[in-house]
Formats: sequence, structure tokens, C-alpha cells
Amino acid sequence: MASIEEVRAAVALAADKAQEAAQYQQQVTKLAEEVQALLAGAMQGTTQNDAEQANGEFAQAVSNANEVLQLIGAGMSSIESIGNRL
Repeated sequence: MASIEEVRAAVALAADKAQEAAQYQQQVTKLAEEVQALLAGAMQGTTQNDAEQANGEFAQAVSNANEVLQLIGAGMSSIESIGNRL
């Protein structure tokens, strides 16, 4: 069985990794938003179905990325609660 110090260290490492994941996910979200904006501007006025499809797919990617950020945030809160109890 792990000692309390080992558990604390593991929880602290998990918190660090969660923060790192949040930072990377923020970058992914920002890039997906930029792609969507570029596509929307470049394809404005076009009747090509591909353009609408690509824009819709990136809109969904942005939405999913934001959802992932929320889940990471909730996980980080839980990790913090665990750490506070140790």
C-alpha cells in the first residue's frame, strides 16, 4: 500500500498533468476556431457543399473542444478536492 506521501505526490503530479492538458486543449480550441474563421471567410458566397461541410465540421470540432476543456476543468476541481483532503 502506498504511503500518504506517495499518494500526495501522485495527486500533485496528476494536477500538473491536468493543467498541461488544459493548456494544450486551449491551443487546439483556438486553432480550430481560426480554421473555421478562415474557411468561413474564404468560402463566403460559394455554393460548394464541401465548403459548408468543412465549416460545419470545424464548428463541431470547436464545440467538442470546448466540452473537453470543461471536462478537464471539472477533473482538475476533483483533483484539488482530493489533494485538500490528504
